[in-house]
Amino acid sequence: MEDKVNLEKMKKDMYLTVHLNALAVKTRIRDHLHQCKFELERLKRSYRATINAEHKLHANTQQSIKWQEPGILKLVSMYNAPPYAIMPHIIPRDGIFLLDVGLDDDTMVNWCVEEEAQLMHERAVIQEWMLAEWGAIRGASNNAVWKKKVQCIPCTWPVGESWGPSDGALLQAACDQAQSSFRDEDDAESVEGEEGDCEEDLEYGEIGDKELMDAIEDIALVDEYRCVRIYYTVATNGVLEELDMVSS
Repeated sequence: MEDKVNLEKMKKDMYLTVHLNALAVKTRIRDHLHQCKFELERLKRSYRATINAEHKLHANTQQSIKWQEPGILKLVSMYNAPPYAIMPHIIPRDGIFLLDVGLDDDTMVNWCVEEEAQLMHERAVIQEWMLAEWGAIRGASNNAVWKKKVQCIPCTWPVGESWGPSDGALLQAACDQAQSSFRDEDDAESVEGEEGDCEEDLEYGEIGDKELMDAIEDIALVDEYRCVRIYYTVATNGVLEELDMVSS
């Protein structure tokens, strides 16, 4: 109870209240000064870095200019005193670096004329290259056509025109093979399904039609690839030449 009473008295004490308020204001002022100091230091570092960079750039530029000055002055001296020649108008050394060279010239350089001449030269070169390439392509295309002497390679001794079975024999063999396969399947199915019903007969008929269509397609394919006939006759000087090629 006594502590609470003392606390209430301290809260109502005007001197203590003013003193604490002043201390709080002083603390805030000190914190703001610290922050301001840090901001100033950061600004100083940034400003110092910028100044150093500009100083280095300025120093490098001055050094580059001074490095070129002796060469320019030497050229001026050579122009002013050429050996065994009439002395022209003297170029003053003082103030030569203050001249606006090229800013007041009335005569403009004809760059477009030079560019036009260069483009004309390049156009002629490209056209010649294109003509050469086109000639090479046409020559290759003409040489790619078969010559009559290499279209047919003659035999060392007389041999017939036939290379094997004829078209009719191949077609008959394909038909016989298809019919024999049908007969074999018919015999196998007749032995296995003697008591088969109408549904089995229907399935048999469907399977037979499908295989028959496959056989017809095979026969048509063989006929298509074997229908190209090449006829050769014996020409003059014992050279065989191709006379006709019929594709149906």
